Amino acid sequence: MKTRLTVPNDMGFLPVILGYVLESAKKAGFTRDNLNKIQLGVEESVTNVIEHAFAPEQKETFDIICEETGLGLTVIIKEKGLPFDPSQMPEYDREKLEKDFSDTGLGLHMMKQCMDEVSFHNLGREGKETRLVKYLDSRSVTEYMREDETRPEKKDDGPPEKIDYAVRLMNPSEAVEVSKCAYMSYGYTYAHENIYFPDRIRELNKAEEMISLVAVTGDGEIMGHIALLMDEYDHSSAEGGVAFVNPKFRGQGILKRLLDEMKAEGGRRDLTGIYGFPTTTHPYSQKGVLKLGMNDCALQVSKLPPAQYKGDITTEIMQRRSNLYSFCYINKPADSTYYIPAQHRDMIEKIYKNLGVAPNLVAAPEDGAAPLDGSARINVSTDNYMCAKIEIPAQGADVVSEVGRIIKRLCAERMETLYLYLDLSDRMTAVMTAEFENLGFFFSGIIPGATGKDRLLLQYLNNQIYNYDDLQIASDLGSELAAYIKAHDPGQRI
Repeated sequence: MKTRLTVPNDMGFLPVILGYVLESAKKAGFTRDNLNKIQLGVEESVTNVIEHAFAPEQKETFDIICEETGLGLTVIIKEKGLPFDPSQMPEYDREKLEKDFSDTGLGLHMMKQCMDEVSFHNLGREGKETRLVKYLDSRSVTEYMREDETRPEKKDDGPPEKIDYAVRLMNPSEAVEVSKCAYMSYGYTYAHENIYFPDRIRELNKAEEMISLVAVTGDGEIMGHIALLMDEYDHSSAEGGVAFVNPKFRGQGILKRLLDEMKAEGGRRDLTGIYGFPTTTHPYSQKGVLKLGMNDCALQVSKLPPAQYKGDITTEIMQRRSNLYSFCYINKPADSTYYIPAQHRDMIEKIYKNLGVAPNLVAAPEDGAAPLDGSARINVSTDNYMCAKIEIPAQGADVVSEVGRIIKRLCAERMETLYLYLDLSDRMTAVMTAEFENLGFFFSGIIPGATGKDRLLLQYLNNQIYNYDDLQIASDLGSELAAYIKAHDPGQRI
């Protein structure tokens, strides 16, 4: 459910705003402690908008939007005030506060302390918005587990005994066992944090944002799990992942059957395609997606923190982990024309050939590099793994300078890796890619989608010199792509 409140930029309306947000948070299911945090986080954000987003004496209105989801509440403060550069917001310094009584940067610090996610979005002609996200309290999987269940089960050296099992859609009551299965496979290292919270699994499946499939013994024990995660950008595609098998059941061919059923479920839902993020820490998940027919089309360097796997995968990686992006078409889209940077044409052609499609690739706009006008629209989001996602729905004359400021801010926030998504149906992508590479971005690959939805992916490493020798890659194209990316990584030339 989504509601909207429009108010004047007058501090006298702050109690009205807080009352509206408080009632929305209560309706979403929050209790006292979190209600106080939500109110404080919103108060700091709204105060900042009223005091700084508009010129002195300027009389305007702005919107507060409350969106209730199964996982919690999103509060959006949307306004068309003065241009704002979040990178210029001062960092909170506790020592300076204690020494000089300076509260510079305290407001943003409080927002981040009170809310689970805080992000700023430049909407171009539509103004700007601040997004505040708070999740409902959920019990972690370990709160459901007995002490003996938190220890990995030892495997015999002999071949596993074959077990009869079924693969089907998950029942809501099985969410707890799915979380336990994830923990037994990966400990707390799995990238999809929601998998450790049974309540979130149930809510995401109820909203059909996640479609969970499970392998189940005749006695009802969960052996393994896989899911389709619906794509926010392209609703005809879904991530096929969140795949794991309880170590004690490995050797039963479970992952192959889960992958086959996931692909069949995607077909029943008329998806264009399914994509996955197999890790490069070991080759096992890559081999699984290759068997499904997924093909490598991008390599996301330094996407996850270092980790040591549980179960019978004992690989330990000291540097940040990387993932391939692999894609499988279920229903191939109609022919599209994409505008690609000439400097990467050969590699892009190889990627599309590997995917089994042949779009019309144009290396420059037909009328040349016409100057951009207007303001760019840029969306920025971050995750708990110190990565940032930068999307540019519309380029403008200020796009390079704005992206430069965003890089500065995200690096100051100690984001490890930045990913930049460029629309390949935008004629200026062919020209502007070189400008973004001058800022420090380098090639990552292609993100396929429905007709007209393909994107070019670039990446930026914040003060990292990555050791590409640690990558374990199963496919020929993936190995060639890794070598190509290494050659274009500015850190490798230092």
